[in-house]
Amino acid sequence: LFLADIGPDAQRPAANSMKLRLGASTLMTLTWGAAGEGSEIARLYGNINKYAYYFTEILVGSPDPQRVSVIIDTGSRLLGFPCRGCAHCGQHIDPAFDFAQSKTARWLTCGMSCFDTCSADGDQCQYEETYSEGSSIRGRWFKDQVKLGATATSSADQNPAVEASIGCHNNENKLFYTQKANGIMGLAPAQGQPATVLQDLFRDRAEIKTSMFSICLADWGGELVVGSTSKDHHTGPLVWTPLRAVEYYYITPQGFDLLPTGGGDAVEVTGSSAEADFGATIVDSGTTYSYFPGTIYNAILKHLIAYCGANECGAEKEADGTEDCWRLKNGFNSQSHFPTLRMHLSGGAKVEWLPDSYLQENGEVGRYCHTFRENNMFQTVLGISWMIHKDVVFDIENSRMGLAAATCPEHHRVSDYMNKAEVYREVAHERIHSFVDPASKAAPQAAAGQDQGEAARNGLEQVSHHLVSVLVAFVALTTLFLSVGFYRQRRSAGTCHVETGRCESRNHGESGALLDSTKTEEWDMSA
Repeated sequence: LFLADIGPDAQRPAANSMKLRLGASTLMTLTWGAAGEGSEIARLYGNINKYAYYFTEILVGSPDPQRVSVIIDTGSRLLGFPCRGCAHCGQHIDPAFDFAQSKTARWLTCGMSCFDTCSADGDQCQYEETYSEGSSIRGRWFKDQVKLGATATSSADQNPAVEASIGCHNNENKLFYTQKANGIMGLAPAQGQPATVLQDLFRDRAEIKTSMFSICLADWGGELVVGSTSKDHHTGPLVWTPLRAVEYYYITPQGFDLLPTGGGDAVEVTGSSAEADFGATIVDSGTTYSYFPGTIYNAILKHLIAYCGANECGAEKEADGTEDCWRLKNGFNSQSHFPTLRMHLSGGAKVEWLPDSYLQENGEVGRYCHTFRENNMFQTVLGISWMIHKDVVFDIENSRMGLAAATCPEHHRVSDYMNKAEVYREVAHERIHSFVDPASKAAPQAAAGQDQGEAARNGLEQVSHHLVSVLVAFVALTTLFLSVGFYRQRRSAGTCHVETGRCESRNHGESGALLDSTKTEEWDMSA
């Protein structure tokens, strides 16, 4: 068994609470707060290093709805996941959707207002999505009943189901094949209109304002609020900047400056003409890191290096010549001595990008790497690494985006720690969106185009997943029976070791997590 501290108690008053007890000992306290009037809150799961994305749960089909985990993605529009019988799909958290078990599922054909590509015989409405880093999905459209899983104010059984158009993957490649979440839920506006998939999911909830939603990402998990924002989590003012919601969510950065640790005058990072240097800019929860054109990227890098050369950042740039990573010096246990980067946005908004967001422990204890990269295209993508530790409000109706520093609630799934090979992988691959590259929407590739070498590699990968899962289970059970006591420890994005079944980081460790709790208590197994 694994245990971990999953963060401070929630700031909002708990509307409900439940304690799980064994004899006289309280094992776990679960609390959840009420959503504001006219809004609904869905739990998010994920982590920037272990998963490289954040996801939620939906229930699909009837009479027995099937649970499906889907990545929340403000950079795409597709709601889709693998179906049973998929020709080339990976092993995911939840079982593949079984179309035959749903009495309300029906395939879309070209005669049913197919809004994508028709098959040659006109019998299937098909789709294909390709991403910049090379991952892709391909499948066919169907309609079925869909609803959100359990939210902060209702169980899954209480949420109404609505009919929606859904993608059924029959081919996944690269990151879509290896990711643990089953599918993807695109939250970007549909082509030529401001509507999103949220309009479908809350069609029968007139009190929910679906033209506004907010995403609040913690280190582990977070929450998606539809119809409002979670001001109770805010630790700073909510500022607004103009938003253009046309297929993507565009905002306009105007520059960066640097705020010294401990106070002092801001240092200008980009010049007065910086707005033109960002190119088109989108906010995209489906991209792991943040990407800037060379002029902006080099300016940020130059000023960080110069600052840490003249001030004590508690770390040294890696000696191998790379400019992406730093190693902590003896006596320092975090990246907190690095300066804050502050972004200036149109409309006068100023948003701080803290070092615990633009630097993440990566690969080994005490090694922190930038979560921003140079973009080889003239565009800016503000991904998860920029959104994390903020409440990001997408107000489509009023054409504005709200941003506030926030202590977002944390949520975990059992799969974060139990029987999953990724718990021992050091770093997840980042997922990258391109929103202007025509090549990213190439013609569908034939499934027969996969050569035998790729098929063999995929087969070996599946076998390795099973072997590591068995090893993880063995280590977990051994730890349970041999340990005299377990103690609460801080969560960390440090290095995990199969040999010991532990995750380590400087001055603190990690042994796992309790589920969906804003409180944890010490477990004394000897008692």
